[in-house]
Amino acid sequence: MNRSKRRARLGLGIVLYILLGLLAIAAIFIFIYVLRHPSDPTTPIAVPSGASASPSPSSESPSPTAEETPEPTPTVEPSPTEPPTPTPEPARFIDGFGRDVLDFDYGQPVPEAEPVGDDFFTDTAFIGNSLTEGFMLYSGLTGVDGFAAKSVSVRNIETVHVVFNGDVINLMDALALKQYGKIFIFLGINEISMKIAEIHDAYGQVIDDIQALQPDASIYIQAITPVTAAAAKDKGAIFNNDRIREINAQLLLLSWEKKCFYIDTFEAFADERGNLPAIASFDGVHLTANYYKTWLAYLKSHAIDKTDYGRKADLQ
Repeated sequence: MNRSKRRARLGLGIVLYILLGLLAIAAIFIFIYVLRHPSDPTTPIAVPSGASASPSPSSESPSPTAEETPEPTPTVEPSPTEPPTPTPEPARFIDGFGRDVLDFDYGQPVPEAEPVGDDFFTDTAFIGNSLTEGFMLYSGLTGVDGFAAKSVSVRNIETVHVVFNGDVINLMDALALKQYGKIFIFLGINEISMKIAEIHDAYGQVIDDIQALQPDASIYIQAITPVTAAAAKDKGAIFNNDRIREINAQLLLLSWEKKCFYIDTFEAFADERGNLPAIASFDGVHLTANYYKTWLAYLKSHAIDKTDYGRKADLQ
């Protein structure tokens, strides 16, 4: 028994010596490692590429970047929307009896219709030359105003004087004394020697002036009446019915441009050859008394007007 105990103790001692030896060897290795790798707090630690190094405690902390205050976006004031310009309805044309005249527009001769009575002209003024004077004297139409004188033309109408209500007064001043519903113009024969373009422009200005004085009136442009074949032969190369037709074509054009009615009074008197019959005139130009009645009859059978709405629409 004693021998067995001594062996056990011996084995345990050997094990302890072996463990102590291993511990001593480990301590030696640790000591050698520490000697070869001294701890240096100043030695930087390598940072792998792409990684962010933590700043050292001695480094100054960067001042925080102040966030810029965004400027407010200006508020755009909406531009006021202009109301759309209303498209005026076209003028409504009526005959002397108040009935619709269909398929008619300015720039064409007024068509023939059932004749009206004298009352169609109760709010009417006639403007023109000596032929208009004859109309006022011999047509038989009463209750209308006439502004006419010998040799009146588009060149002198602004300065010529007429007799009106017993007074001698400037024609345009007299026209402004009251408002009319209808105004018939007869000019052109005294302008026959003018250039066509000059006649167009001057006649157009006369219409503008009359419309400024009479904004609610329907304006009627009457064609120049023909002259006799003898008068055309006697008075020279340009005083003839071909020239008159040329001027009348400009008057028809003006009726479109100025929104007026064109009354083809040339047609009222022209014979089959386009001349004024010799029996209708005492001098080849002016009419005999009975033919002024023919003139009035033609106006009565070519009566047209526009409604009040139509007038206002044209003036917008």
